[in-house]
Amino acid sequence: MSVVSVEIENGIALQSIVIDTPASANYLQKGKEIFALFKETEVVISTDKKPQISIENQLKGIVTQIEKGSLLSELTIQTGQHFLTAIITTATAESLRLQEGSDILAMVKVNDIMLSD
Repeated sequence: MSVVSVEIENGIALQSIVIDTPASANYLQKGKEIFALFKETEVVISTDKKPQISIENQLKGIVTQIEKGSLLSELTIQTGQHFLTAIITTATAESLRLQEGSDILAMVKVNDIMLSD
């Protein structure tokens, strides 16, 4: 088992726990391009820029689009040059007063990120 750090851009990295090790999995070799995948329902959103929380993967971002439904809202978030999608309850989106242009912190636990080549 390994904790793997994947640089996504300019020093911004995501960490993932994987069963494999660099010795047992070719895709875990340093410098190899891989994909970091996670469900949009696993993204935690905060408007607090430095929450005291045990989620290691924290990406500063800007909400670029909100599609509100009666129960769930889909957020498109720009983090540097990348975009990610988060799905949260509409009640939470409203209580956080999220709107296009809102600065947020998107967080994903290390065990919710899968790596693939």
